[in-house]
Amino acid sequence: MRINPFVFAAAFWLLLGISAFLMLIEIVPKAPLFPYMDKAQHAITFLFLTILGLKAYPSKASWILALLAAYGGSIELMQSVFTLTRQAGMLDWLADTLGIALGYFIKRL
Repeated sequence: MRINPFVFAAAFWLLLGISAFLMLIEIVPKAPLFPYMDKAQHAITFLFLTILGLKAYPSKASWILALLAAYGGSIELMQSVFTLTRQAGMLDWLADTLGIALGYFIKRL
């Protein structure tokens, strides 16, 4: 059974909005369950965003990859400007790009 690309597009935009909200809300810092948990969360989020984006817009793969990398960087900048309890992190953006790369390679399998 083939899934309509519209379903993937709707899921992509929904996850993009939810992730922006969750990455920009003020949070009370607490101890992570394991070291680098936030990096894993970034990578997993961007892995799913990449797969959904590539399924929704298969002819726009390079645009999806570039825009997601820019989105990850802009989220980091917005965290440093618009929040008090979060800060921009180059390692967070690197985790985003790792998730993008993993999503791309998984989609190609």
